[in-house]
Amino acid sequence: MGFEDVQGLILFGDVNQQDKIWKDETSEWVSIGEFPEFKIAFEKRKKIVSEELRFIKKNILLVDDDASILGLLKDLFKEKYGVETASNGMDALKLIHRRKPDIIILDVMLPRLSGFEVLKRIKMNKDTENIPVIMLTAKGSDENKLLGISLKADEYIPKPFDISNLEKVVEKWLK
Repeated sequence: MGFEDVQGLILFGDVNQQDKIWKDETSEWVSIGEFPEFKIAFEKRKKIVSEELRFIKKNILLVDDDASILGLLKDLFKEKYGVETASNGMDALKLIHRRKPDIIILDVMLPRLSGFEVLKRIKMNKDTENIPVIMLTAKGSDENKLLGISLKADEYIPKPFDISNLEKVVEKWLK
């Protein structure tokens, strides 16, 4: 079996990095992952699998201008869901129209376009109106909550928030 045959097997997922191959120079079995010439094929396979999982897993769009909140939420959901992030309202709308996430977790206070305006545009568009939107925000007053609900937010969770509660809310909407 030649070099190109092994690369093909890697790309189709028939060979893993832990699989052994006979190395004539040393007369021993060596893990395929130890060969630098196959690392590119394994990286390509990783990208292919990642793209395939994007269509199998439910997708969450996280929108917050606070990088630490985005990081926390991404770490929380990345194992179970495909995760995309945006740090401002305009980028969020672009991702929503391009990717059509299964659920959106949206902050209110965002640069370029407020979370309320993003929510309004999502719910007014026939292509996106059925995407569940969870408002996760420091704007927890009754007045802001009523505004979010009147704009058709599916959930309104004030910060600071309980992580396990947020997970349950997301699971509920993705069933």
